[in-house]
Amino acid sequence: MHVVYHILFPATPTSKHNTGSEDTKLIWSISTMPVFGQLKKFHMGQDWEQYVAVLKNYLGANSVTDAVKQRQILLISAGMETY
Repeated sequence: MHVVYHILFPATPTSKHNTGSEDTKLIWSISTMPVFGQLKKFHMGQDWEQYVAVLKNYLGANSVTDAVKQRQILLISAGMETY
């Protein structure tokens, strides 16, 4: 299920979003997708090939196909010791 959250406040004269009942200003919006599994941080001494296999499964299960996002997830999961 894909969920989109919006936070609306009374509009300013320069920025309006008509919701049907009154004018409001959209100040924050986030789109969330469910996340499958949990990717643990990589630790030095851990089997790298095994970790890459887990990472690939995590990325596939969560439909992360963009190479930039894949790299960002890898770097985040590397931990400060490895990074």
